[in-house]
Amino acid sequence: MCGIAGYIGKEFKSNSIIQDTLKTLHHRGPDSRGYYNTTDLNSNNLYLLHTRLNIIDLEKRSNQPFQLGSYTLIFNGEIYNYLEVKTLLLKEGIKFETTGDTEVLARALIHWGIDAALDKLEGMWSFAFYNKKTGNLYLCRDRFGEKPLYFKTLTDGIYFSSETLSLSKLLNKSLDFNFDQIHRYLINGYKSIYKHNSSFYEKVNQIEQGHYIKINKDLKLTVKRY
Repeated sequence: MCGIAGYIGKEFKSNSIIQDTLKTLHHRGPDSRGYYNTTDLNSNNLYLLHTRLNIIDLEKRSNQPFQLGSYTLIFNGEIYNYLEVKTLLLKEGIKFETTGDTEVLARALIHWGIDAALDKLEGMWSFAFYNKKTGNLYLCRDRFGEKPLYFKTLTDGIYFSSETLSLSKLLNKSLDFNFDQIHRYLINGYKSIYKHNSSFYEKVNQIEQGHYIKINKDLKLTVKRY
């Protein structure tokens, strides 16, 4: 289990906000923490945060955010068939610098594109994948929604995280309760909260299982089921 969080938009996030957010994700990834910050083609500020639980390839080379050229990946989960996918990539001339599934995921997304890569992947995941050359940011959740990924869209930008507490820290303010969702839960039980992508907080949604969101340099969102 790892933790991810991020923001893309016009606001500047101070180092204290970044560090406070990473602290809230520490229990998900106690072995290392890091973040990536850049300015995109439309002068949007991008922040990608990650805390890591070491499972595969324990070396620092697999720490995240994981960068390959103009691409950056933060990833929570496990690619079950990463060795098989790695073999396919090796046959197509792709070379690897690590032995973990993070690099396999990154190189698959780069080499095949997101749709073709996802068709080949088996596992559980939530990830954010950024291409600095195009300004496109992808947020993706696995087919069964095993790994959480919340997001909130505001006029200043788009926030996302593995947890609502870290989302609140990155926003630097408290989240408002979604009393409709709380009411549904109390009346109908836990199964009712999975019938749509709402959360217990107002205007904080989950990326639906088996979907990804593409955010372009104009902060336009495109939702796709894969």
